[in-house]
Amino acid sequence: MHAFLVQIRDSEHRAVSGVEVGDVGPKFGFNCKDNGYLIFSNVKIPRRNMLMKFQKVSREGKYEVVGDEKITYATMLKTRGFIPTAVFFALSKAATIILRYSLFRRQFKDNNGLEMPILDYQLQQEKVFPRIAEAYANLFATKQLNRLSTQVLH
Repeated sequence: MHAFLVQIRDSEHRAVSGVEVGDVGPKFGFNCKDNGYLIFSNVKIPRRNMLMKFQKVSREGKYEVVGDEKITYATMLKTRGFIPTAVFFALSKAATIILRYSLFRRQFKDNNGLEMPILDYQLQQEKVFPRIAEAYANLFATKQLNRLSTQVLH
């Protein structure tokens, strides 16, 4: 992976020749992030536009890696680690809401004439408890993923 500065739009904010710009559309559960794509076709990038902190190309065209190659992937790896963390937070919030609702929402009277919390019903438990378990499983998997990514980078 190599970092370059590339002009993708002209002064009218249209894609320049050889560049296609698009939106990937909505993302289920993570739609707050706006992701797009770029497709380059026969675009020449001047050597001076390469960000040459970790890789360099000499004027003669010789390619050289500077420092540890793992640095190149560190940002991508850490960013990918944020996605399951965000999923955990969203899932745990949803599980908390459904559990609290199920505890306080009452329906149907028991033998004493009192309405029962809907969490007392097996069908509701079959819906709620697996979501709580999924939230915990996601938490533990996310923590392990973060530990492994930290080990790889050090």
